[in-house]
Amino acid sequence: MRGYWLSNIWTKCTTWEYWPAWFFNIPVFFMYIIQGIRNSNFLFFSRVNPDIITGGFFSEEKWPIYQMFPDKYIPLGTLIDPNMSTDEVQDSVQSHGLIFPLLVKPNIGERGMGIEKIYDISTLMAYHAYAGFTYIIQEYVPFSQEMSVLAYRRPEDSAIEVTSVCLKEKLSIHGDGHSSLEALALDNYRSRIQWARLAHHFDPKHILPRGEKMILEPIGNHCRGTTFLNGNHLIDPRFIKLISRLFNSIRGEIHYGRFDIIYNNIDDLIACKNFKIVEFNGVGSEPAHIYQPGFPLMKAYKCMWEHVKILGDIGLSQKSRGVPAMTWNSFVRALKLYRSNLRLVNGGNEE
Repeated sequence: MRGYWLSNIWTKCTTWEYWPAWFFNIPVFFMYIIQGIRNSNFLFFSRVNPDIITGGFFSEEKWPIYQMFPDKYIPLGTLIDPNMSTDEVQDSVQSHGLIFPLLVKPNIGERGMGIEKIYDISTLMAYHAYAGFTYIIQEYVPFSQEMSVLAYRRPEDSAIEVTSVCLKEKLSIHGDGHSSLEALALDNYRSRIQWARLAHHFDPKHILPRGEKMILEPIGNHCRGTTFLNGNHLIDPRFIKLISRLFNSIRGEIHYGRFDIIYNNIDDLIACKNFKIVEFNGVGSEPAHIYQPGFPLMKAYKCMWEHVKILGDIGLSQKSRGVPAMTWNSFVRALKLYRSNLRLVNGGNEE
């Protein structure tokens, strides 16, 4: 295992999809500066989604966003305060009809941090004892497919534009009948990078039968090993009609965001059945299809520029309609809330 650390470092340095977010986004920061100048306000992005704090740039709460959608589109769930007793937590789980396995996630969080799949009550109570933050207990949606869809609408136009579809392949390995789980995991750079974190969940010496697939990470997040694939070929009139239906179901003034959808198959999804919206993110959303392995870096930056300009254009439209941007005082308060919650979720060690 120790012999692979150099390979991991090399992969993270030479494959841009593994670059730290702050480093990749240095050019994107200057794109925001340009749009801020256009808008005569560097907090222009907060005008885009007035009903989400910071427009969804950061520090937004998941639970109020879930409440913006019809119940049929979102998973069953309950909001848990860290000061609740264990009995109160169990009562809330039972009263909301939740059964194991469950998903727990911080009410304020990003990039998969603090999200866990929970299989029994003892593990849930252990999570509750650890959590010093408000979190959501949610049904684990059993559908096998997952995608992220970025869409927007301009204030002066009701038409919905879909700009990015990302298909997600959860981190998995396939057995060959003679290699151990550890050997299989270390043989692929995606699983090798994650193996130190995941190894204690499995028997490293277990032999996976030939052709059998094992999912190593059930959470469909890029930071946790999921492969993001370009699914823009799915954008057609039927797909746009579906996303328009979902977008128009939102209760609130929202103009830009990304749906994370778990679904059974594409035909069911187009027919608007057998799916759930497990996340909706605002202006901080990236066009996730750019993280397809091998996607050209400059093409990715071009795509990011196009989306930041869309935010700038919407900000200008909202300004002309008299929609105020957040104040710098409210921005600082939101930033402090975000940083405080990040420390709590990371156990006091802010990344």
